[in-house]
Amino acid sequence: MKLKGHKTYDYELDFSTFTTDSINEYRKIYEWIYADKEKIEDKLGIARNIIGFYLKKDDIKLDNRAFPSILSANQLYIKGNLTKYLDSRNKIYEQVEQVTNKINASLDTFLGNFQKSVFVFVSFYLTAFVVKIFSKSDVSTAIGKEATLFGIGILLLSVIFLLFSLVVLNSDLKRANEKYNLVKKRFEDILNKDDVEKILNSDSEFKKDIEFYEKRRCRFIILWLSTIIILVCILFSTSDYINFKYLFE
Repeated sequence: MKLKGHKTYDYELDFSTFTTDSINEYRKIYEWIYADKEKIEDKLGIARNIIGFYLKKDDIKLDNRAFPSILSANQLYIKGNLTKYLDSRNKIYEQVEQVTNKINASLDTFLGNFQKSVFVFVSFYLTAFVVKIFSKSDVSTAIGKEATLFGIGILLLSVIFLLFSLVVLNSDLKRANEKYNLVKKRFEDILNKDDVEKILNSDSEFKKDIEFYEKRRCRFIILWLSTIIILVCILFSTSDYINFKYLFE
């Protein structure tokens, strides 16, 4: 008879001298192992490892300390698995949070691009206005032909920058959705699929985040376009080359 566990023993039993002193201990272990059919394999592994500590190389007698030790080892095993389960849950939350943080960072970048675009135009406009004052030109109109054309160029670049930033942002949102689904699929291979669905609330929280980010994106686009329109109005209202008063005369 061979026992493989933490230690491996190979016995040749002599039934003429075989005793049943430990039969009750073995029976308790046997009944405990097969009490729950879904956990037989795990319990067998635990029992083999613990029994190995109490056996001798030439004797299969088992004292009454073995079974309590097996129960203790099983409790530690359950706690260890519980810890792993909780760690897996936390990792799901962490990775989903990382995905949403990346979306938020992309929106912040989009807003930053808008601010840079406005700053460039405002800096140019103020510089052109100050130059005209110091040149002692007529300040009834702030900027001349060259500055007007340059300002139009900056605003056109702002529109292009808006489109480029929007493409990048949409790409980031798409990649975030793909990353989320990948995270979900990975953990479905580790945990029960229904459990993953419950942990993620059937994707409801992520969908709400995406909906919130899409609303923010829409607001930023409207803000950017509105600002461009306002800057165009300011430019054409203060230019001596293209001016609203000339257009409506």
